Amino acid sequence: MRSGAAAYPFIDQLDEPIGLLAELSSNSAAWFVEHFAGADDLLDAKDNVIDPIKAFLNGNQRSVYDDARSFIQANSTNIAYLPAGVADGIETALEDAQIFRGNKTAQLGSVVTAVRTQLDGVVAAERDAAAAKIDDYWKQVPVSAAYAAATEAARQSVTRQTEQMLARVQQERQIPTIRHLAAQFDDTIYPAILDTLEAAKAAPAPGWEDSDDGETPVPVKPTPLVKQSISIRKLSWPGAGGVLETEAQVDVYLDQLRATLLATINDNKRITL
Repeated sequence: MRSGAAAYPFIDQLDEPIGLLAELSSNSAAWFVEHFAGADDLLDAKDNVIDPIKAFLNGNQRSVYDDARSFIQANSTNIAYLPAGVADGIETALEDAQIFRGNKTAQLGSVVTAVRTQLDGVVAAERDAAAAKIDDYWKQVPVSAAYAAATEAARQSVTRQTEQMLARVQQERQIPTIRHLAAQFDDTIYPAILDTLEAAKAAPAPGWEDSDDGETPVPVKPTPLVKQSISIRKLSWPGAGGVLETEAQVDVYLDQLRATLLATINDNKRITL
């Protein structure tokens, strides 16, 4: 009954009666008849502490408590995305040294069920939002010229990559990770998909140049100009951290922004928005 003592806030209440019983165990039966005067106290401890705790540890109350503790541990990050104070009742109950008494455990189970239902709804909404964001980018791919010109192997590769990301979103339960997956697709995977398709285009027809004898032309395979895609969020924005308050400041900012975008394009890059 003492195993896992640190897991339950009431377990130290057993120390006194168990310690007393250990001290008394060395006495003879005659001593108890002639000298022992604490029987009422022991019976009271048994009825009011030992038996209720034993019933808790051996019954459904323990399962409810352990489920609540596991729920809080597994969702310690997610709970921050719920309204403030929603899960406070669970935390308080888990620290209550009298949780084994009355219907406190039943109340704890009800609170956990309500919070779990609310959290499931929030997680589902986050998954839907992340999937929609990914789909907004992906739906531009199959209708693009790069997709049409790419090999079938490249098309299947980028399709599979997107499907795997969507599957990860639907399986993930941690809200920060769900948001990170959507941002990752935006910032890195989508640009990489465009680069994969561009690199998989059919090679252009070769050109020709004179041979060493100056008479017989020989084919020259052109070197394709490969562009790299980069998310607009990966660029170094001018005036980061500043504040725009006047029309003149807006004009200056837009001029700087335009210069940044053009410099990126002139550096042989495509910018994904």
